[in-house]
Amino acid sequence: ASVTKLVTAVVAREALDLDSRVVIDDAILATEGVAGSLRRGESLRVRELLYPLLMVSSNDAAEAIARAESRDNFIALMNRWVRSIEPAKQLSLTLQGFRHVIHHRRVMFWQSLKRFRLRTMGLSTLLS
Repeated sequence: ASVTKLVTAVVAREALDLDSRVVIDDAILATEGVAGSLRRGESLRVRELLYPLLMVSSNDAAEAIARAESRDNFIALMNRWVRSIEPAKQLSLTLQGFRHVIHHRRVMFWQSLKRFRLRTMGLSTLLS
């Protein structure tokens, strides 16, 4: 999964009720990029969306998770979390990835993410 998907999973785990449900709608399915085999009308718990998010790198799963909250609020939470571990203020995250970031900044962020979070909160914890 991409760095963005990992951040989405960490923020979902910290900020959302993993048992809250999201009904998959056309807006979620219209998300550009990799699809996670979600079906319109399906009602999924946030925790069920973590698997396609992390294992398939599903953009529609990321969109569905963000919509479990308010989409804009969820993206703000993601950016706040990113800034808490990487003080480089020029990093700006969307559900599709970093905006206006050169490659070496992404690499620096990935190193920070690994040091700060993935060591203490393994992927198996995110998926449980």
